Amino acid sequence: RQYQAYYGLSEWEEKGPQKNLRAVFSIHPESVTLIASVDCGVTEITELKGKRVNIGNPGSGPLQNARDALEAFGLDEKKDIIA
Repeated sequence: RQYQAYYGLSEWEEKGPQKNLRAVFSIHPESVTLIASVDCGVTEITELKGKRVNIGNPGSGPLQNARDALEAFGLDEKKDIIA
């Protein structure tokens, strides 16, 4: 999230780049794990469109990472998946 804030990307677009932001370290790494049953037919992230998807707990790092991954593949969390 620090990168997006510093460069004014994603949810920081309206506020613009936060050039005075500095980070000393990250507390812990975050990851996104995608697991789908064989029966659902999903083999790529773009195939999640229209599917029920658990993208993480409210306020969690994995939630934001999942949002970033969806956005990177052109999916809108509110329109394209059932969260």
